Amino acid sequence: SYNDDTEWPCESMNNLLSFVINNDGEEFRKGIEKYLDVDAAIDYLATTYVLGVTDNFAKNMILITYDGQKWIPNMYDLDTACGLAFDGSKYFEYDFSVPEKNPYGKILSGTENLLWDRILNNYTDEFKNRYFELRKDILDTENLINRYSDFIDSVEYPYNFSRDFSKLFSSNAC
Repeated sequence: SYNDDTEWPCESMNNLLSFVINNDGEEFRKGIEKYLDVDAAIDYLATTYVLGVTDNFAKNMILITYDGQKWIPNMYDLDTACGLAFDGSKYFEYDFSVPEKNPYGKILSGTENLLWDRILNNYTDEFKNRYFELRKDILDTENLINRYSDFIDSVEYPYNFSRDFSKLFSSNAC
C-alpha cells in the first residue's frame, strides 16, 4: 500500500524507464507490454511523423495510465505541427527526419528518445503496417485538412478565423 498519491506513479514510471533502458530485441518485445500500450505507442509515433510535430518525439508527451502499470502516450503542445519550428521562425523541410541526424549519423540533441528507438527497431514491421493503414483514412492529408477546416469554421464570432483569413487575403496590406 502507498502512503500517498505520489509514490505509485513514480514507482510505475521508473519501472517503465528501467525496462526500456535495460532491454532490447526479443527481451524488449517479450516484456514491454507490461509497461506500455505498444499499439497506442505506434499510433502516437505515426502521428508525430505525419503531423511533423518534431518536439513531440523527444518531449511534449504525457503518459497516462488506467491501471497504474501500463502507460499510454498522449500528445500535447503541438506548436511544431506541420513542420513549424517551436518559435515560428522556420519550417522544417517535408522530408525532415526525426530523430534528426547530423551528416556523421549522430542523433542531434532534442530529437533522441530511447523508447521510440526501441519501438522503431523492435516493431519495425508493425510500425510500417500501421503507418500505411492510418494514412489511408484517419491520417490521410485530405481528411486532416477537412477536420482542421471544420474546427476553424466552428469558431464563432468574434473569433471567426474564416472572416479573418478572407480579410487578410483580400487586403492589399500583404
